[in-house]
Amino acid sequence: MAARPPAGKANPARPNPARPASLPTSLYAAAQLYTGERLQDLLLATIDLGLVVDHAHWNVRGPGSHPLQRQFDSLSVALAGQRALLARRAAELGAAPDGRTGTVAADSSLPGLREGPLRAADAVAAVVDGLDEVADLAREQLSGPGASDPEARYVVTGLTRLIERHRGMLQRVAA
Repeated sequence: MAARPPAGKANPARPNPARPASLPTSLYAAAQLYTGERLQDLLLATIDLGLVVDHAHWNVRGPGSHPLQRQFDSLSVALAGQRALLARRAAELGAAPDGRTGTVAADSSLPGLREGPLRAADAVAAVVDGLDEVADLAREQLSGPGASDPEARYVVTGLTRLIERHRGMLQRVAA
């Protein structure tokens, strides 16, 4: 029976199953980095979406605001978990996850919310718009070159499902 390589060490006798044998190592590394950078884009949008959700939670007022605050809380916690998964996978692929406020402010394309109290309908509309934009970015990731990485695809699919679930719940709570 052959000895197993130490944890974290690749077995030189077995090729990497995630890399097709016909793909040169340098091209494979470039594809990994590209996927990691696309995950960074998605990470920035998800961080910004979390900030929009928190702002809506803190400022929603009027009829229907309490159920919305609970929904916004749930969404905020779920997005935090997804951000951690996106950042971890981006780092594993060679990208440097960057969630600093200046980076998010400079690179995110999500529309912001106005200051002050928000009516429930306005808060829901803003959060749903943000959810839709992040979902579109995630679908783009799933259909582009980054879709070849199975773990990235798994993480992005999980984010997309979370967005779709919370989008539907928000619309039901707001109705």
